[in-house]
Parts: sequence; structure tokens; C-alpha cells
Amino acid sequence: MMTPGSFITTGVKNAEHMEEKARSLAETYGLTFIKRNKYSVKEIIKKHDGPLFVLTQDKLTYYSADNKPPLFYHPNIAAVRAKNWRNIQKDLLVEACNLKAGDKIIDGTLGLGADSLILALAGGKHTKVTSVEKNQVTAMLVREGLKSYAMPFEALQEAAKRIKVVNAEACTYLKTLDDNSVDIVYFDPMFESTLDTSSGMQTLRHYADHQGLTANLIEEAKRVALKRVVVKARHSSSIFKDFGFFRIARSNIKSVHYGYISLKEV
Repeated sequence: MMTPGSFITTGVKNAEHMEEKARSLAETYGLTFIKRNKYSVKEIIKKHDGPLFVLTQDKLTYYSADNKPPLFYHPNIAAVRAKNWRNIQKDLLVEACNLKAGDKIIDGTLGLGADSLILALAGGKHTKVTSVEKNQVTAMLVREGLKSYAMPFEALQEAAKRIKVVNAEACTYLKTLDDNSVDIVYFDPMFESTLDTSSGMQTLRHYADHQGLTANLIEEAKRVALKRVVVKARHSSSIFKDFGFFRIARSNIKSVHYGYISLKEV
């Protein structure tokens, strides 16, 4: 359920056609539905003094009440990575995870879901990815976006269906799971200066949880994962040394690196 005081409306175009779905989303997420009536987004936010979701035919967009950039779901760089995977079957994240067909994966830092998409695609039709996101708005937008976004090819569309979005704090969620209940737990903590300059990622930084990894979180991940705990961070990050991750080095020192803690190789 969304924080009380959030609203949803439709776009001006085809408003009546989109109203039924908007009302359904309002009921699902505890939002208040407002008829658009050709008012601007700014006018609605000012009148009702709260953040606003706007549903159009192609996307669901969130407008904050404090002038943050609007946020909506888009696969961003995942679309390019997915095409590369389809063509050459190579991806650094997949390598770091030592991903096998049918693996069960927890992505503890969903964001806009790019890494979750790649893992779901590369793992094949029996792979399940549970993606955890602390921010309510981001979790909602990605969950609904994965259902409705027109992916560039069918296999990626099917991969999106294999992702379950959970709105929770990662460590709290992991504590609800049994020992060795998944194969891989993965983290991509938001670092201070992201290398992804896409508009979607830059906007996400205004909404993301910037809390870093903790010893407690890593211990829970090691308890839950059967095979590996994997992390992505800047090459200069102390995460690798602090938590005992084996780093997969890359020649470009300005890039991000992956690291893993191997628990059991299957």
C-alpha cells in the first residue's frame, strides 16, 4: 500500500479509456483516484497537496509534490545488454553469478530492474528472480512497468514475467527466508557517482535508498544463498575488501567491478 495522501489520474488523451485501469491501480495500492478534467499535473498537485501518478497508454509516471524529476519505468541499458546476451551469450553480471539455468535469485537492490531483467533472461524459463526495493514508488512503477512495457524482443518480455517485485528493506526481507533457500543473492548499492548517465538512472537517484551494505546484510545474504553472494561497485570501493568479495577485475579502471563470495559451487 502506498503512503496515504497519494493520488492517481489519467492522461488527458483517452482519459475515459484509461480510467478503469487507473481506478484498479488506486484500489490495489491505496491511492485516491481523481478525474483528470484537463487540469495540468501542477494544478492537480497544488489543489490536492500530494504526489500524483499519471496513467497514460504507454506508461505510469510519478510526480512528486516537492519538484523532484518525474519517474517512470524504462529498461534503460538492460535492453542493450539483453540484445548482446542474445547475440553472444556474455554478460559480466551473469559471469559473476556463475548463473545456471533455473537458478533462484534475489536482487536485493532492484532500482529500475535492469540487472533483474538480465538475470531472468540469462537464467532461462525456469529461473525466478525476486527483486527487493525499499522505496514504495519505485517498487510500484517497476512492478507495473514489467507487466506492461513492450520489450524489444519476446524472450525479454517473457523474462520480465519471471521477476517478482517485493517492496521491503533488503535485510528485513532476507530474515524471513530459510537457510540456503535461493542460489544467488545480488546487490548493486547506489554509489556516489554512477557511471550510467541515462536520464532514467539520473532521475532514480532522487528516489533511491543510498544506504550502503552492512555486515548484517551480508551475513543474512550468506545464510540465505546456496551458491554465491554477488556485488557490483566502483573499482575504488572498499566493499570488496571490507566484506571479503573476490573481485572480477576489469581493464577499464574507471568502470564498475563485480565481486562474489563463493559459498558452494554446483
